[in-house]
Amino acid sequence: MALFGHLGHFLRRVCAAVGRPEMDIEAPALATIRAYSWPGNIRQLENIVERLVVLNRSGTILATENKTHFNQSQAAILLGISRKQLRTRMKNLGLIGEHEDLLGSEKK
Repeated sequence: MALFGHLGHFLRRVCAAVGRPEMDIEAPALATIRAYSWPGNIRQLENIVERLVVLNRSGTILATENKTHFNQSQAAILLGISRKQLRTRMKNLGLIGEHEDLLGSEKK
């Protein structure tokens, strides 16, 4: 799928934007990304790459980072912080607005 040709580009661009060295994606994580249907298409892929880079601590995107299916509570547990701390960090980094969930959907 042509969509995945953009993955490396997004990864390099986001790493440069946040001042991090280029990251690798381990094979199981790449398989998870490829298996997802991406209903939001290229913009959704770009947003997910941004989140994975900003929240990453290891320098390699691991399959465990995809295990949360972008559920904030599960992500907070994996990071060893509270859900509130995760949301605060995400808001401070501009990853979500005041009334948005993790995937950028407006809450009603």
